[in-house]
Amino acid sequence: IRTDSAVGYLSDDESHITSLDLKGHSHIVTKSESVGAVKEMSARDITISLGEDGEHIERAVLVGDASIQLAGEGGMPGRRIAGRALDVGLSPDGTTMSSLSGRDAVQLEFPADGTAPLRSVRAGMMDSTASANGELNGARLTDSVEYRELVGDPSGTSALGTPQMT
Repeated sequence: IRTDSAVGYLSDDESHITSLDLKGHSHIVTKSESVGAVKEMSARDITISLGEDGEHIERAVLVGDASIQLAGEGGMPGRRIAGRALDVGLSPDGTTMSSLSGRDAVQLEFPADGTAPLRSVRAGMMDSTASANGELNGARLTDSVEYRELVGDPSGTSALGTPQMT
């Protein structure tokens, strides 16, 4: 964790930290290399709630130029989510997203792979959906949604209504 200022809050018995308020140039890097796991989070300010063990992040609220970088295949960067504000819930492992919402200038970036080009989606708002096992399986994007595929001439864009992403 890197930040300009941090305030920690202890459990009632003072045995572990329950939450942290990170203010100014806040950045968190996890140890996870699993594909799709949260690798990095950054924003002006981040508030994190920790699990019962005081070790794993259960929820993070990122405000001000918020960004979440997911781990990709073979150590490469994976998908990236950005926006002015992001709210992410994490499963007990502290790195698998179980909920995600974004507000104001949300952008999803999907790296190029063997068959698909670099893609991005921009929208005013995003709310995720989760499967029965608690893992994210889709997102609803609203407010001025724009999809881009960077193939050949990168100036092509298309406006979409309210797409469902899976």
